[in-house]
Amino acid sequence: MKRNTGFTLTELLVTIAIIAIVSAILLPVFSSVKRNAQHVAWIESSKQVALGTQLYLQDYDDTFMIPQHHFEADADQDNDRTWVQSMLPYVKNFDLFICPADTTRSHKTGIFDPDLSPSDPSTRYYEASKRSNLGYNYAYLSPVVKDRNWTPFPRSTSMVEAVSSTLMFGDSVWEIKNGNASGGGNYLILPPCRYQLIDGRISDSFDLRNRPNFQVFTNGLAWSEEQSESKPWTSEAGGLYPWFRTSITLVFVDGHVERKPVSSVTAGCDVKPNWSGYIYDTGAYVWDLR
Repeated sequence: MKRNTGFTLTELLVTIAIIAIVSAILLPVFSSVKRNAQHVAWIESSKQVALGTQLYLQDYDDTFMIPQHHFEADADQDNDRTWVQSMLPYVKNFDLFICPADTTRSHKTGIFDPDLSPSDPSTRYYEASKRSNLGYNYAYLSPVVKDRNWTPFPRSTSMVEAVSSTLMFGDSVWEIKNGNASGGGNYLILPPCRYQLIDGRISDSFDLRNRPNFQVFTNGLAWSEEQSESKPWTSEAGGLYPWFRTSITLVFVDGHVERKPVSSVTAGCDVKPNWSGYIYDTGAYVWDLR
């Protein structure tokens, strides 16, 4: 008699169950490995941008980049240029400004992204530069105030007291929709606090000196509440966003890059809407020049 060499139904079910269990165990591991690899790649990209920034500073007498050249409502690719565009001759590769963990774009955004402007390459180039996942701490390094027109006042590195602990760039997002990141990154980020109390007097940490009452360019960015490490940020936070959830990538003025806990960007500052909270520890506060 012939012996049946096939699997019984019970054996097949047991095999399928084992495969399902092993897959359930391994998939999170593979996902974690992939995310860690993305973070390593993003840190390396950030280091390249930091290096390019040092080259830029050497060429411009150690003066920081202007966030953009035209701040009025009619700014476009013909009359404006962003700091990202100013940096491209030094970094050579636009993809360095795109975080691999940012999946909010319909596809990998390049300089000529048809989602931003389907027919005009120069417009796509300009708009894509605003979606950089590295946001610029411009309010301290190159603040913009309004007298009759918007005017930038780029600072020099000599004004930064602690270059190794002063934030220059950080992970960013274009906007938050329904509690989720949307639209790519943001080329600008805004600090959570501005004022501090010194001997009972309010001091402006932006150090605008003779321009304390001038309107400061905020580009619609705001902090609505203090963020938590226990969950992804679901509200506006000055354009910042931790693409790797519990940690955020920060680039400092001296050019080094750190993977920091998300709490580091609000340390030393009592975060409240409209800059109504005060800076209480300038040593811990990474945004200002001190």
